[in-house]
Amino acid sequence: MKKHFIILSLLILHYQLSIAQWTPLNSTTTNYLNDVDFLTSNYGVIVGNSGTILLTQDGGSTWNDINHNSIFDDIHSVSVINFDTILISTRHSISYTIGSVYKTTDGGLNWNFIRSDQGLIHKMELNNLSSSKIFTLGNSLVSSNDLGASWDTLITNTSTTVSIDQLKFANKNVGHASGIVSGIVSNSAYFYRTENAGKNWYVGDVFSFPNSDALSAMCFINPDTALVFMQRFVSWNPSNFNSLIKIFDFKLYSAFPGDTVFTFTSMMVKDTMPAYSNDAYFIDSKQGFSLGNDGIIYSTVDGGLNWSSWYNVNFNSLVQLDFVGNIGYAVGENGSLVKYFGTTGIPTFEKDNNLSIFPNPTTNYFNLKTLNSKNLTGALRIYNSLGQFVLEEKINGSINQIDISKLRSGIYEIEFISNELNYSKKEKVIKY
Repeated sequence: MKKHFIILSLLILHYQLSIAQWTPLNSTTTNYLNDVDFLTSNYGVIVGNSGTILLTQDGGSTWNDINHNSIFDDIHSVSVINFDTILISTRHSISYTIGSVYKTTDGGLNWNFIRSDQGLIHKMELNNLSSSKIFTLGNSLVSSNDLGASWDTLITNTSTTVSIDQLKFANKNVGHASGIVSGIVSNSAYFYRTENAGKNWYVGDVFSFPNSDALSAMCFINPDTALVFMQRFVSWNPSNFNSLIKIFDFKLYSAFPGDTVFTFTSMMVKDTMPAYSNDAYFIDSKQGFSLGNDGIIYSTVDGGLNWSSWYNVNFNSLVQLDFVGNIGYAVGENGSLVKYFGTTGIPTFEKDNNLSIFPNPTTNYFNLKTLNSKNLTGALRIYNSLGQFVLEEKINGSINQIDISKLRSGIYEIEFISNELNYSKKEKVIKY
């Protein structure tokens, strides 16, 4: 009787379980968590609705409430400046037309009000490699060079027909403030870019985009290359159609007469994404993560061409990511909190006592080999990330070469049916 053994998840369901994976943590709250920021891989803060401010000093194993019932509004964003200084921004619980910024300089023992805005306080971001310059989005994009003692208005009217609610920096000088601009029956992607540490911001040329989809998330690969996650809107309603576009080769252009804008080149990377993306992060030009609104963390190892479902948070939506080196954290609804332990290099194959797959990663083929010189007999069936059957190979011998040159780069699953081996195990193979 044939026995069904190896179900090999051949593309990044996970790296080696002991090296790279997403692991759920107990956030100690069921409140909706809106943001996460870590100063080091162990020291960080998560914030959320109903005044949630929680601090960890051991990488998320334990959390302490540092609000002390002094702030009651929903907290939307956090920036950890150092071990003592933390800034948070709120949306008022009664009227969402006002938001405030608070600061602590004693690790959360006391919180001081430092600014209010008549628009929604969306996001707050510390300029990379700077210890004092903070940016906050509300009705306007404002900045402070002294952590809130004084403020400068950089862009006005960012929350009327233009809704800018995302703020990210690629390095000390380059950053994007991103969102959407509302039309009569649809929304379009919109962003501002700075290349001089936030001193000047210029809008991205809307005609450089290939279509009029709405921006749901944006992340950097490098200072001159960003990925834009887009969603089609139909009659003001978000559709299920999502895409991924790469924008690069930014150039400042001044028309006469007219405004100064950043022109850029855009390229469709993926015309159909598996889900609406709330946030995204790329470790390098190939490996990245997207937080799907369906509660799934999606991963890619080929720059966004193909995505696989890596981790499911029981259908609780995750909304925000933060990475410190190889350690990442993601937060979302119902107090959801997960942690990523990873590497920034290409994952290595984890051998077992009976079977080896190599080379891994690969481009055209991989070898299936027993380590005890016994022959394998049976069949190897390969499925794509949608679960569709794509290839079957007969197996006979101690080493078998599987030709996958005609398969697209992406995430696959194989099922090996054998009479010789007596175990089952999940593994990985990456095809570029």
